[in-house]
Amino acid sequence: MYYRDPGCGSEGTFALESILAQSHTMSAKLRIDLFDPQEPGIGAAYQPSLPNYLRLNVDANIVSTWPRERRSALRPSWREWAQSVEPTIAAEGFPSRAAVGRYFRWSFQRLVESAPHVQVRHIASTVTDLRRSHCGRWHVLPDTDRGPYDEVLLTVGHGATWDGALLDAGETPVTSVYPIENLDTVAPHTRVRFRGAALTFIDGALALTEGRGGRFEGHGAHCRYVRSGSEPRSIYPSSRSGSFLHAKPRTVLPRNATDAALKEWTKVDSGDVDSMEESIVGAAHAILWELGVPAAHERILETLRTGWDPAQPLTGAVGVRAVDAFRESVEIGRGEKHPGLHTRLDVRGPSATKPWSTGFRGHPRTGKSSWHSLPHWNGSHLGHLW
Repeated sequence: MYYRDPGCGSEGTFALESILAQSHTMSAKLRIDLFDPQEPGIGAAYQPSLPNYLRLNVDANIVSTWPRERRSALRPSWREWAQSVEPTIAAEGFPSRAAVGRYFRWSFQRLVESAPHVQVRHIASTVTDLRRSHCGRWHVLPDTDRGPYDEVLLTVGHGATWDGALLDAGETPVTSVYPIENLDTVAPHTRVRFRGAALTFIDGALALTEGRGGRFEGHGAHCRYVRSGSEPRSIYPSSRSGSFLHAKPRTVLPRNATDAALKEWTKVDSGDVDSMEESIVGAAHAILWELGVPAAHERILETLRTGWDPAQPLTGAVGVRAVDAFRESVEIGRGEKHPGLHTRLDVRGPSATKPWSTGFRGHPRTGKSSWHSLPHWNGSHLGHLW
């Protein structure tokens, strides 16, 4: 059997692990080709050369190339690996992306070495097209035609553009935050607009602020940003959903809540989107019930689809709501406020009737910075970053 995987970052590594785990039961000889112009197994967002201010955006406890049932001393999670290889950072909740990248590099090499019966090849090329022959097998078109392949798995990560994406405009559009050096073209004291307001936006904003000599002082509610003078004048994230991503607190669910959610998740039928939605709603209902905050299935479904709890009134301008909701999620993450349904589900805010934006603006004389809301520009002026 011939198998190929266009794009082989961290998700490609997880897919490779699952395939290799089943390879011993396959009667046919397996060959896997990995297409990626970069070093395989890591991905642009986890390059070991990245600066340390770019941090993991989830708790490191969940990072593992191997699922729990296949872990061992030779197949460790990131934290177990770091305890023996990089003990000074092993206890960090949100380690640097570079540190996680070093683990992905090691685990990718470990995967390939542990499966000598499988031929794994890295092809340093970008896939530009796929074609299926009359017999149902696949041909890959990077620089030359490669194949045929029996199976194809796409693990391509972020796309530079897609149907329905906000249009690029402005004088110097940058189509991707990664490689992070892309942002070197952004001049100081300019106005920068991001297409997006979630995880990659955070990386881009850090690169344009802390990455240019700025610094954060204090902690929690008393944290403030002190400018270096090399940053953009203003940074404007934009979002079609109308809100920021919620802050991610460290959450440990009771075992009975986890078991109830997993029971619902097993009901998902392969390839059936409707059954997946039903299982997500069922899992959320089970968790909320076990946590003592039960909610009707209809209310959970509406929150899942719109990102906003229908029991909560919508007041104020969209941009103001976005900033207020983000601040509330930070307070909940610190344990200062009880979460609501929309926060427990960890989804976005309401879909806006028109585009909106919020901005981060620094005061050059005082060095202090603040968030504020502002009307969005006409959609034709939007760019990923400019």
